[in-house]
Amino acid sequence: MPRVDVPSTFIGWLYRPYFDFGDWEADGNSAVEGLALAIRSLVEESDAYPRVHGFSPPSVRREIVRHAMLPDYLLDDPSELASDLRTPAWRTLCEQLARYAGLDVRARLRVLWALHRAGLHAAVLRHEREPAPKSGTRMDDDTAALAFMRGQALYAQAIDGGPASAATAELRGVREHARPGSWAHVEATYLLSSICVKMLDDVPGFQRNLERHARSVDASDAVGHERNKLLSRYHRIAALSPQLAGDHAAMSREMDRAEHFCALMRRDDPATRAEWGLLRYAVLESRTKEMFVLGDFERAERYALSLTEHMRSEPRALLTLGQVYVEREKISEAVEAYRKAALLGPQVTHLAQFMLGQCLEHLGDMDAARLAYVQAAASDPLGISTLQLLDRDEVARKEGPLRRWVERRTAFLREERDTVDEVRGYQKYDGKMGTAR
Repeated sequence: MPRVDVPSTFIGWLYRPYFDFGDWEADGNSAVEGLALAIRSLVEESDAYPRVHGFSPPSVRREIVRHAMLPDYLLDDPSELASDLRTPAWRTLCEQLARYAGLDVRARLRVLWALHRAGLHAAVLRHEREPAPKSGTRMDDDTAALAFMRGQALYAQAIDGGPASAATAELRGVREHARPGSWAHVEATYLLSSICVKMLDDVPGFQRNLERHARSVDASDAVGHERNKLLSRYHRIAALSPQLAGDHAAMSREMDRAEHFCALMRRDDPATRAEWGLLRYAVLESRTKEMFVLGDFERAERYALSLTEHMRSEPRALLTLGQVYVEREKISEAVEAYRKAALLGPQVTHLAQFMLGQCLEHLGDMDAARLAYVQAAASDPLGISTLQLLDRDEVARKEGPLRRWVERRTAFLREERDTVDEVRGYQKYDGKMGTAR
């Protein structure tokens, strides 16, 4: 049976670099754009391209490949891809991995960054094996950069359910032994701040790491575009501190600063435009969430619309827009947003279809709602809340095959205590449509 060409499928074309490092002909997605730049840096052996930040954990790549039904590309290491499927860029990656130990540090970083952006974090850890020291003398900048790449890969795995302790231990080693102001120290302190507040619920740890991050940014001597980028990112995460304290005015002042410095960034060439594009996306997303905190859903809608216009192929932006529409009681518009999100993002299908089902049910279209719930359950087999929505007479007939499967699957998941305890955020949604607060 002949193999299917990657761009012959819509998802393969839309996310082409994730599969084989092939040319990206689409646009409007910051994650793919960051990977495309990492590939160019690798192939051209150039450090002229920025390391555009953002996380695509391994599960994102798996969902993209699985949805495209191209199982040859479901792999953890680039060497596992059949030789006849390798593009020139993929062959370059494999060649450099084969002689990784003999590469200089700059070349290693280009390889590791490409693997990171592609969601191949197991390969990062397989090839860069030296952990950050737990004690001892200060690391030089190159050693610290490689150690940071390990910590970042461990964090990506933690997003998918791995232990956060491994990531924090590695990143703390960089924080304690790298030179403040170095790339590795700036990034490690930022990432530790994020982990503390978003994953560990450690507010004091967040504050401590944020203070060290601010000092590291000052010590970096960054100027111009680079400094504006670092300051925009700093103020955006710093806004969480007054938000947690209930000081909404201070929160908004921090977000004003984040937007101000983002606007000062250059965007006159592909590299600076990519960095600005990612930061602009992050600012618009955060400002939308800020409006949710303030209860100003009219302004939230304006920011969310700007978000989708800024990154037209970004499914997460459409999820945000759908959420805003729900709060504004624009359920038909929310349906459209969630359908587009499901079309553009296999990695968010479970969430988009779950919310789509609730919107359609609110509109009285039970047949379409049922289909959305089934598709959500197919995308997330551990989603017990989706099954609970299906396990109702008005959704699935009591004696029908769907209901029997739902009852059997729900019983199985309830026996798996860990599965039930680890409820996703979207599964906690209470299902009330159009209840603007």
